[in-house]
Amino acid sequence: GNPFTFLKEADCFVLSSDHEGQPMVILEALIVGLPVVSTDFPSVAGALSEANGLIVPCSVAGVASGLRAFLAGEVPSQPFDAETYNDEAVSQFYRAIGAD
Repeated sequence: GNPFTFLKEADCFVLSSDHEGQPMVILEALIVGLPVVSTDFPSVAGALSEANGLIVPCSVAGVASGLRAFLAGEVPSQPFDAETYNDEAVSQFYRAIGAD
């Protein structure tokens, strides 16, 4: 189904993964303007900046602290520029393959 239908009904998006490749679901949540709380896994920093969300330790206590931060209004949620993000991702790809 269409994830945007459900995301638009949420107040906050929480990703509690131990591992992700490219966490597309974070990008989808950012596109609809949701505050994002995510556990810390190797690729999360590529999708979630300090301006767009909160990265917490990968534990039950970490997720709980992120939810408390959301309820206190402490999760950053600046507008996400998907076009700029995409342009940078494409540039990084071309640099990686030596086609820049």
